[in-house]
Amino acid sequence: MLNKQRVSKSIFQYFVFLILVLPALSMQSQDSLCTYMLQLIDEKEKQPIAHAHITYHQRTQTPELVASKISITNAEGQTGIFYSGKPLEVVVDYAGVKISFVLENLKCNQTFTKQLSLPDLPLPEVIVSAYLKEKKVGLQPASLGYVDRKTLSSTDQTSLQNAINTVPGVIMESRGYGGSHRLNIRGSALRSPFAVRNIKMYLAGIPLTSPDGQTPLELIDASDIRSVEIIKGPAGSIYGSGNGGVLLFTPKEAYPNQFRAGSIFQAGSYDLYRTSTFADIGFANSALRISHVWQDNQGYREQEFNRKNQVSLTYTNYSNKKHHLLLYGTYYGGNWGLPGALNLAQLEDDPQQANNFSKTNNASVKRNRVMAGVSHTWLTGARLKATTSAYYYSTHKLNPYGTSAFNSGYKDEGADGFGARTNWSYSLSKNTWYGALNFGGEWQAEKYNILESTIDLGQPDEFKYLYDIGYIASMAFTQVNFVYRNLLHVDAGLSYNNNNQKVRGETAEGFSFDTTATWESQLLPRLSVAMQLPGNLFIYHSVSHGNANPTVFEMVDYENNTFNLNLRPERGISREWGLRQYSPKSPISFSANYYDFQLTDMIVPYSIEIAGDDMLNLYRNIASADQRGFEWSIAMDPVTLIPGIEAGIQTGGSIFRFSFDDFKLDNNLYNDKLIPGVPKANVNSNLNLIIAKKVNFQLMHYWYDRMPLDNSNVNWTSSYHLINAMVSTYFRIGKHFELKLHGGINNALGEEYSSFLALNATNGRFFNPMPGANFFAGFGLIYSRN
Repeated sequence: MLNKQRVSKSIFQYFVFLILVLPALSMQSQDSLCTYMLQLIDEKEKQPIAHAHITYHQRTQTPELVASKISITNAEGQTGIFYSGKPLEVVVDYAGVKISFVLENLKCNQTFTKQLSLPDLPLPEVIVSAYLKEKKVGLQPASLGYVDRKTLSSTDQTSLQNAINTVPGVIMESRGYGGSHRLNIRGSALRSPFAVRNIKMYLAGIPLTSPDGQTPLELIDASDIRSVEIIKGPAGSIYGSGNGGVLLFTPKEAYPNQFRAGSIFQAGSYDLYRTSTFADIGFANSALRISHVWQDNQGYREQEFNRKNQVSLTYTNYSNKKHHLLLYGTYYGGNWGLPGALNLAQLEDDPQQANNFSKTNNASVKRNRVMAGVSHTWLTGARLKATTSAYYYSTHKLNPYGTSAFNSGYKDEGADGFGARTNWSYSLSKNTWYGALNFGGEWQAEKYNILESTIDLGQPDEFKYLYDIGYIASMAFTQVNFVYRNLLHVDAGLSYNNNNQKVRGETAEGFSFDTTATWESQLLPRLSVAMQLPGNLFIYHSVSHGNANPTVFEMVDYENNTFNLNLRPERGISREWGLRQYSPKSPISFSANYYDFQLTDMIVPYSIEIAGDDMLNLYRNIASADQRGFEWSIAMDPVTLIPGIEAGIQTGGSIFRFSFDDFKLDNNLYNDKLIPGVPKANVNSNLNLIIAKKVNFQLMHYWYDRMPLDNSNVNWTSSYHLINAMVSTYFRIGKHFELKLHGGINNALGEEYSSFLALNATNGRFFNPMPGANFFAGFGLIYSRN
């Protein structure tokens, strides 16, 4: 059991340290020369200009005595500069275009923000840090997905779904727009019927996934983040357990010496209303961003309403060039309906109907989440860097559920958790090679409780069971990066993982238990080797290991009233080969990769019939899986078609061949049967038209092939196409105001399809139908001032 007083005291002490001690360290660590922080912002996009080359010259009366220095802006568009009080001439080299300006009359230790009007440029290659070292995405020896702010803003933003589904190998599903979420990365969702599991999630380096493996994807709103990096497949070498992958979110931040505020309103079909409001308040060496999102959607189906309120706060401090502090906090309040899945006959009769039992009992989820986190980066010198984060969260959920008297209940759940992560990096470079060593760890704890009762007209009735669970998860990791002449790239990593669950509980049948489930410590290695070839070709091969622990609910054997301590974690090894090409001189780039993921000790549910024709799910390690796939992506940066019109195109897709091995259940052999919930193939494309540099038109196309709905591969979905379109523009009003307008359509073809499919459902209730053609439109007013 966790001691709340100790938790609160530890968190309080940590914040006291950050508030009182770090400023003192900052003062002591200042250089003898005066320094200041320069930050570059794109004037049009109001986003940092990252990875620009900076040359600054100190002006003197004698030209031959001019001294030059060179630096590169970081992901926040910042770079530190030494200053002696004399004017500085700064030259910014960004994607081959140079812009110069003069800085003077600066104050020591000040953060100076400079907005630049950038000409239309070829897009610079994306820089990612998924494997702890900032690299161009084209030089990462792994298959990474990247969703930028333009893709995020090219959707209705009611959900991350349309943006994330542009990444090959990744499929996000929702029950209705903004309802229950499920994320499938290379087949990771089979054990995740109602939530996001087997995938880890971080925001600005702060862990968001709880130690029981659940990821609160609904906590992230598309309007509050700048980008998403997606690691596909096991990444246990630096992020611990999880066969599915990792999502790394970069939040939007305010910037020093800049004030912006605005609100965007949107309305759409099926009584969709949404507002997103923000205020960015910049000070001399720090900045505060406050945002609020309200969303209300009646839904396409009965009992499919979706409502949420969320307030988020991000504070950044740059009081000293060696210390960067980020504080993040959010409150989320959500309530969404559960209409229940339909069988084929119900689907054909009326796709908008809900299950009668669901309506009678108001089947729904009401959840509140509170989370606070802090991340501190310490640059101790040119070679050593340390980033440490800590967090606390609390959540409560009420969940009347069910589609029949035999499959129903009323859940009252709550959890409190806290944890920390640290990463230390040491780098060394010579004329021909570069090396870096990362080491660190992560520790998490959670107290979780759940009380379930039977349900009567939407209210709790008779006691069913009570669980009181304490989770502890810890890991230590190390990683080595080596680059020789920018031709040979080697990454090698290893993590040591521990996880245990202290479970106490009782059931209405008189089963009481007080036990601890502890699995053997897991060593999860990763090795990747890559080479840069002539013609800007980059090839790589990687091998990585992963694992996924059982949940408490999978370990309880209700049939025998026992706790199944024999249930083991799933284990997997992924081998991947990839080829990509990117050249700043060409607007076209491509990538392709093939992977083979072998999963053993697969945890598979099986059903047994009990009294009253009710079914009970139990779990065993009774299968293996062979998950092979091919992914590709081709992109063309915006080019001029005719004067006044530019076009950019991106397309990508996946071919999946995921099948069972060594799987026998109830005398049925499922070897070579395809794993349900994964299409045989899918393709996504995106056309971006920029008209007169002011009107932006986005056309997104998604195609999904047929997929099996059950282990026997008897029931299948049909293939379908989705086309979404959106147009947006803006107008300047005076010096400080900007008016934004947007509108669009989802599912323009009116396709009949289902999302959030219920796999292996009884009585053929597989389908959660989505709406046909539906519309949205909105406007926003933004105020900005330096």
